[in-house]
Amino acid sequence: MTAVPVLAAFALCLLSSGPSLGEDTPVEIENTLTRWMADFNAGKTERVCDLFAADVRADFRGHPTRDHKAVCGLLTKSDRPFACL
Repeated sequence: MTAVPVLAAFALCLLSSGPSLGEDTPVEIENTLTRWMADFNAGKTERVCDLFAADVRADFRGHPTRDHKAVCGLLTKSDRPFACL
């Protein structure tokens, strides 16, 4: 499994947990993820890191813990389009 789908799955998990949200929030989340995917696929590296908080910690089994800089580094260096949504 490559890093990009793993990180995207992690981001989806983060967005799906947490406090109760308003009725429009699921649409906003879907729009944000769709926009993020389009930016990623278009190579807009300056925008792909906007989805993640500055204090993000990406922990996935078997992989080292990554901070914002490491997550963004993986995403901005990737040359593979993301199309699981």
